[in-house]
Amino acid sequence: MYPFILDDLNSENVEALKFLSLEYIPMKKQESMIAEDDPSFIKELLFRINCTDLLIDKLRFSREEMEQELKIPGKAKISTYR
Repeated sequence: MYPFILDDLNSENVEALKFLSLEYIPMKKQESMIAEDDPSFIKELLFRINCTDLLIDKLRFSREEMEQELKIPGKAKISTYR
């Protein structure tokens, strides 16, 4: 995972990220499989757990930009019901 983000997450946030990504990334590989060259998945995870401060400060992506991006058909990887 992005080390500069991981340092700012509390254990509750980390558990929420693991839960949200379980369907997409096997538990044993979760931290190593998030590609640093494609932050879209980590952006969505942070957005879903309401860590918009990290989304803005670390990835330079606003809440509004994320909302617009997730409206694009097929862009969202995580179900809103998860």
